[in-house]
Amino acid sequence: MANGEYGKAIFPKQTTPFWQKFVVSYFLGKKELFEGLAIEKMETEWKEYPVLHIDLNAEKYDKPEKLNEILSNHLTQWELKYGKGIDERTLSSRFGGVIRRACEQTGQQVVVLVDEYDKPLLQALGNFIYRISGGCQQSASIDLSERLADYQGL
Repeated sequence: MANGEYGKAIFPKQTTPFWQKFVVSYFLGKKELFEGLAIEKMETEWKEYPVLHIDLNAEKYDKPEKLNEILSNHLTQWELKYGKGIDERTLSSRFGGVIRRACEQTGQQVVVLVDEYDKPLLQALGNFIYRISGGCQQSASIDLSERLADYQGL
């Protein structure tokens, strides 16, 4: 969430899979993985946080539906774990609901990890440049950008 009611957004530079697992393990409270490291002594409470992980590298975003599908699939899995509100129909309302319920059920802030968050944007930009250069008649670029914008306000 971007400086919202529950917390703030952090956008780290590109990370390796090792560091991603390291970060997720930290938020899952896996103290045993940090034995012998300085962080083991620095951290006084090893809390387990709910982690919502989205990997946007798993799809080619040539159509807006592709982004909708991958986001909806993740939301469906999280809704099985945390529940779903009957009035949550849009992707953004479903996402907000999952985050709220995960926080309420665990008593912890929610960690949202988005791998390759720039991939849909870069593909949309590429589609847009291709379109304005006369390379194709229509492009999904604007729709993809609008779909991602739905999540920026959370």
